[in-house]
Amino acid sequence: PHFLSWSPTGLTTPNFHCPEFFGEINLYNTSTMKRLIFSILTMLIPATIFAQTASWITADDTTRNDRNVWIEFRKDFVLKKQVKKAEARIAADSKYWLWINGEMVVFEGGLKRGPNRNDTYYDVVDLASYLKKGKNDIKVLLWHFGKSGFSHNSSGKSGMIIDAPAISLRTDKSWLSQRLDCYQMADKPRPNYRLSEANIRYDARLEGQERLKPSLEIGKWGDQPWGNLILRPIPQWKDYGVKDAQWTTGKDDAGNVVLAARLPYNMQMTPVIELTAAKEGTTVRMETDHIMGGSEPCIRA
Repeated sequence: PHFLSWSPTGLTTPNFHCPEFFGEINLYNTSTMKRLIFSILTMLIPATIFAQTASWITADDTTRNDRNVWIEFRKDFVLKKQVKKAEARIAADSKYWLWINGEMVVFEGGLKRGPNRNDTYYDVVDLASYLKKGKNDIKVLLWHFGKSGFSHNSSGKSGMIIDAPAISLRTDKSWLSQRLDCYQMADKPRPNYRLSEANIRYDARLEGQERLKPSLEIGKWGDQPWGNLILRPIPQWKDYGVKDAQWTTGKDDAGNVVLAARLPYNMQMTPVIELTAAKEGTTVRMETDHIMGGSEPCIRA
């Protein structure tokens, strides 16, 4: 296989963590420059016009920019008629899950910040099929990494921005939000320095808190620290739904019950577990047999 780079790198295989892969393009031909500027404007102007009235919002909480922060956003709105198309531009720092009228629309939306060192990706999602005439409600769960990694450049601020002009829906201070205490940091060992994600502890005993307050408006489309918003270059993740897993049961050296399930291939997956007879406060650890990832710890829950 072959690969290209802007500048000579001296490497035999791609390694896009190396700064040598980045460089500048100097265009001295006037006609070429005009075509390039026109192409760039063609791509950027629609997005700018589309989202010029929306605001970046976050929770009114002093810890909102800490590492591994989870924030819930809610908004009720009314549609006078059913719509056939309702595209929304959505950007988040760092990941988001979105529901409309209780139905999941996006599972793990957003890409890590990285079109370049200063800008952020945004998604385009058509909400029309999830909407109804009359009252609707939208809920967003935001995960803010709060840490840079090899594939994510942290902005230092939690936030999201949504603009769907076809239904006059946009993020502003009228959205309600709260930091969720049930999402916490798991015990050590922490993930290695290459990863921006944190190990997650979810305490179901704290689920259902209601401390919603009006959100804070912290910027407009294109403002720092998120910079220009660039359309994500790949589709949303393919969701194959929840599948039954086959597992074996055993015990570890400490006498804890261990359920071990084998994945059919090296897949991206999210474990779904139903606990029907667990004592309140029981801890369930989840990790793969590749937790050390060579020599340093990876992600677990």
